[in-house]
Amino acid sequence: MYGLTDKTGWEDLELFHENGQRIGGVCLNAKRYLRAHLPDLQADPTEREFAQAIQRYLADTVCHYWFYYDEPGSEDFYEVPYDAPRNASGIKPRFADIWHPDERVGLSTVQEAVREFARAFLGIENCEVEVTDAEPLETAIATFKEHERLFGGANPVEIHFADNVVAELAEAWGTTQEQALAKLKASL
Repeated sequence: MYGLTDKTGWEDLELFHENGQRIGGVCLNAKRYLRAHLPDLQADPTEREFAQAIQRYLADTVCHYWFYYDEPGSEDFYEVPYDAPRNASGIKPRFADIWHPDERVGLSTVQEAVREFARAFLGIENCEVEVTDAEPLETAIATFKEHERLFGGANPVEIHFADNVVAELAEAWGTTQEQALAKLKASL
């Protein structure tokens, strides 16, 4: 989230209403992640439908969704509490993937994907997305530095903050880009 490493290919998200009521969990996937796993899925005859859905998504520029359903009578049966597509048995999904058209997941990807999901399934047109349980910047940098100490050897990685990361954090923090960059540099 802070740009210390490359953006990820997927991220698990927990969604809540502003009153704290849990909506549910989703897995946000980006193109690079699903593209990397497509050959293995195509080789598995039981994954044909899933692989075809990924191929359609990879050729598109909008969010796609994949839903996971429980079997009727399942011991841990669960349905999402929001309006979602039902399967042939009339069951709502237990879990959803959001397949976003970005190549990798960054803060802006999370915000855009959650807004689109809220519009499509929750009936919320103007969704404000807030990351509430993010690791504090200082903790993230300390963890990164420890990782570099352990694995960076004699040539530790020099930390630079990309312009797009600074812009995303400035927006998230409600500051100017200069103030965000100063905060990032001060935390080193």
